[in-house]
Amino acid sequence: MRKIKSKLDSKGTKDKIVELFFEKHLRPTEIAKKLKIGMPYITKIIQKDSRYIREKETRRLENKEKNKTRKRIYAQNRRKKEKEEKQEYQKLLVQINRDNEYLSTKKKENDLQFVNCNRSAY
Repeated sequence: MRKIKSKLDSKGTKDKIVELFFEKHLRPTEIAKKLKIGMPYITKIIQKDSRYIREKETRRLENKEKNKTRKRIYAQNRRKKEKEEKQEYQKLLVQINRDNEYLSTKKKENDLQFVNCNRSAY
């Protein structure tokens, strides 16, 4: 237990946590994995620093911009996909109408064509 406490209380560990959070902009979970230290300890050290509130606000604004960009791209892709599906549907309707028109016309056969089609009858 003493080894753990002395490791956590060392000045170097605190400096490393502060450096990783404020300078390299890592998240507390990433710092915890990298230094193999618990999240509550990291949060405690970070919150004591005077730059914490400013850094937190900066990260919040950055994430807000990222989310705005993601939403915009998602909406563009969704609209594009809907437009393509609509065009495919219209093409399909045109093809169906063309096929219906072709199949519904009555074909007139002359006597010679009728005989050629039905040779077994004669």
